[in-house]
Amino acid sequence: GQPTLRSFGAAVPVPYPDASTAPPANVSRSLRKGYYAAVSWTDHQVGRLLDALDEHAVAGETVVALAGDHGWALGEHNIWGKHSNFEVAARVPLILRTPGGAGRRQPGL
Repeated sequence: GQPTLRSFGAAVPVPYPDASTAPPANVSRSLRKGYYAAVSWTDHQVGRLLDALDEHAVAGETVVALAGDHGWALGEHNIWGKHSNFEVAARVPLILRTPGGAGRRQPGL
């Protein structure tokens, strides 16, 4: 069958990028809230890891590398999911915390 988006019991068909309709606003909002909650939880866990490194006095000798994928499309171009040919889907984060490297940014590699 056709894939669906589910949000607190509501199920709506996944629109194709060329579809003229999108999920109802309340479903879109709910899906985004869930995604943002997952990102916030992950951010909190990374904070706990960094705090533990500081607490055990090993932050000065530890490199932390975080890599991810491009995440989910949350309705951009009417796409809900991970499959996209748009440029934004080709960009992924790589975050490094190195001893003595605080505050430095590299705009691109």
